[in-house]
Amino acid sequence: MTLGTNASLEERLAYAFDEVDTDELLEALRELEEWRLLGDDPCDVKEQIKDLEKQVSEKEKEVEALEDQNMKLSDEVESLKDQVDDLEEEIRNLGDA
Repeated sequence: MTLGTNASLEERLAYAFDEVDTDELLEALRELEEWRLLGDDPCDVKEQIKDLEKQVSEKEKEVEALEDQNMKLSDEVESLKDQVDDLEEEIRNLGDA
């Protein structure tokens, strides 16, 4: 019996064992072992991904707030520089008088 190319490993094992190659089985076993080493099942990983996405979103908001604060402070620094320039000019004008 020949199954289509979209048949899963499980389907091929059940219905067409001769179509399964040992490298493919070894790869599937390695993948399972990696999951076991992580100590998580795919559902837990999905939850971790959701949590990480939430954290990223929160960090993006924090970065945005810090960028806004940086802009305000940069504007304030520029304003203070202008005031210093104005005061220096007044001092020069007083010295010339």
